[in-house]
Amino acid sequence: MTDRAALCERVVDALGDAVLYLDREGTVRLWNRGAEELFGHAAEVVEGRSVDVLLPERFREEHWAGWERAMETGETKYGRRQPLRTPVRRADGSEIVVDLTVSFVVEDGTVAGMAAVARAADPADDPAAGERQRADER
Repeated sequence: MTDRAALCERVVDALGDAVLYLDREGTVRLWNRGAEELFGHAAEVVEGRSVDVLLPERFREEHWAGWERAMETGETKYGRRQPLRTPVRRADGSEIVVDLTVSFVVEDGTVAGMAAVARAADPADDPAAGERQRADER
């Protein structure tokens, strides 16, 4: 692993927000500690599985239609500055609403997948909110 790759890995893991990467098929390939805390799934349980693990059943059809369109066109109405507010399912079966920002990851001119950063829309649902509040008060 190069020094830059190791640094990137440490930075992503250190973030309080959930960071994940999905390949073109919607398979989770990256899941940081913030994602473990927010969603309640350990990385080794989620990585290699479909993002369906987070999607409430009632939204899956709509999600996959939009996902396929985005992977084909390389376009989405949600981007780095326009968050998507959406419900997700935690490991314990409960649902929370998250603010999700997404960015395409492109390799050789082709969309390879999508990176996302998520934070609970309601701070009461966010295990890292207390840490951020304490840091802000310093």
